[in-house]
Amino acid sequence: MFTPNHFVLLAISAVGIAVTVFLSIKFEWKFRRVLFGCLMACAVSELTKIFMHFNVTESGGVYNPGSLPFHLCSMQIFFLLFVYFVKNERVRKITLAFLFPTMAVGATAALLIPTVGVNFDNPEVWTSFMFHAMLIFFAIYLVATKQIEINLTAFLRNLLLLGAVFIFSIWVNSILSVYGTNFLYVVGPPMDNLPLLNLDNGYYAYLFTLIGVALVLMVLIHVPFIIAGYVKKKRAKPDAVD
Repeated sequence: MFTPNHFVLLAISAVGIAVTVFLSIKFEWKFRRVLFGCLMACAVSELTKIFMHFNVTESGGVYNPGSLPFHLCSMQIFFLLFVYFVKNERVRKITLAFLFPTMAVGATAALLIPTVGVNFDNPEVWTSFMFHAMLIFFAIYLVATKQIEINLTAFLRNLLLLGAVFIFSIWVNSILSVYGTNFLYVVGPPMDNLPLLNLDNGYYAYLFTLIGVALVLMVLIHVPFIIAGYVKKKRAKPDAVD
């Protein structure tokens, strides 16, 4: 974490995000094509994980349960597929409004805390950084092309949806506890020696800190849009007639 290799990977990711955002706006990339490209990136990432974590034993082939796509970022694959095929426009908008903050916050955290490591000779490292950079690009694309509207209603709804995902992760970790899974890091910290997110003061202190950090980040990413929307509506409102 924050080693020379890590900084190089962060720089490559930042350049990739900036270039794709610029090109998508300049050449007005169509939403469906962007979405399809993101799904292809998801496929590459998941296939690499399967290749890296599929173990053949005497009893047969087994995929490492800890590599299943049940982290917040990897679950975006299911949400993207849902958006690609859903016909109901309102449901699509609600889903996209949820993807924006969770992709932006979750993927940024994943780039800063690289649980897969930063070794250049590991293919999973490259696909992981590519995958999370793609999520950040898509989040920015949604806002830049006005695919979504972030307001107070969206904020409250996103908190409820994130809470549902949190409960889901507790169930999945409980079901797979024998394999030591740690989806959404509700079982323990993603890495050792992290500030705030550690077990120095016990598990419950860690858990409530994790929830608190998530809430603060969700507030920070929503508030600018809520304020901007309020100001825009206020300016558009005609002056009262005396």
